[in-house]
Amino acid sequence: MINLIPPTAKNKLIHDYFLRFTSLIFIVAAVACLVLFFLSIPTWVMLKHQLGSISDNKEFISGVESEHKILDEEGREIEEIIQHVDRQKPPRSRAEVIVLIDELSGDGVVVDRFVFGDKNKLTISGVASTRPELSDFRDRLTEQKIFSSVELPLSSLVNERDANFNITMVVK
Repeated sequence: MINLIPPTAKNKLIHDYFLRFTSLIFIVAAVACLVLFFLSIPTWVMLKHQLGSISDNKEFISGVESEHKILDEEGREIEEIIQHVDRQKPPRSRAEVIVLIDELSGDGVVVDRFVFGDKNKLTISGVASTRPELSDFRDRLTEQKIFSSVELPLSSLVNERDANFNITMVVK
């Protein structure tokens, strides 16, 4: 094949093709950048909105923390008032405690003796007709909120019938 194009025209033609090719590459790159820019706008808007909401959250959280501190202080004051009122309550009368224990004893348990000791300690003694009735009596005493502790020695549960017992408890 014979090339009839002169070398200068051939060089100019190669130069024009190269120029057109590089222009096309730059145009495609520009269009790609433009598309990427338009696609990144929603992301930019979302990031801006999130940063704004984070700063709003910081203000909200600081407000909540300050309110929490105020409520903690008020709670401490209320607890101090409650403790003061509890200290001012008159102690339970011994007659009230005796009546309660008599009501809880039931038919199978007879309480013979009440001994009030130091620090609201109370010891009762008596006779239970059966071991289960004595155990039930102890459970009924434990359920009462005016006694902080109820102790029945195991030696009181030895006899099946006519069991002598000593129960020690602390009256609140």
